[in-house]
Amino acid sequence: MQRRGVFYDNLQDYSFVQGEDVAVICGGNSSLQIVENLHTIAKHIYLISEYELTADPSIVEHVDSYKNFTKYENSKVIEFIGENNISGIKVRRRATTDVVELSVKGVFISIGLLPNTGPVKELVDLNEKKEIIINQDCSTSFPGIFALIDSVYLHKKLPMLEQFPDFFWVSILIMVIIF
Repeated sequence: MQRRGVFYDNLQDYSFVQGEDVAVICGGNSSLQIVENLHTIAKHIYLISEYELTADPSIVEHVDSYKNFTKYENSKVIEFIGENNISGIKVRRRATTDVVELSVKGVFISIGLLPNTGPVKELVDLNEKKEIIINQDCSTSFPGIFALIDSVYLHKKLPMLEQFPDFFWVSILIMVIIF
């Protein structure tokens, strides 16, 4: 159904959903950016996230104030409805059999990136979001293991990345260097 009402990530032109109900799938910063872009265009926005929202709390608080916004945390899209174009979705709350059918004309899938720290989770310190905690030189709590960007958390910005307004938005695959 891609290009028939199902879209991946953020778009430049939202005119095709103007005045329509839409859904955004996931709960990270990227998906809430889509909600911010849609809130003056769409009639109503449903955010469906399998878990509690992982986005920055200030962004969550901001979008929660939108009158045309409803979030379904701990929920999962189980079905896309429509023949040639999307006309709705079915959402099931986790740990229940309760299913809600939402009539939507657009679905934005923004699954984002989860830190891929599984291979080193027993070796290095991780924060509550399972990101590798690094020092300014990219070193970790385990001597000889260094990590960069998507899977890391810094207390301060790295000097080499000061050219980016917010380097946490930079999408680069995890690079773990073991010496």
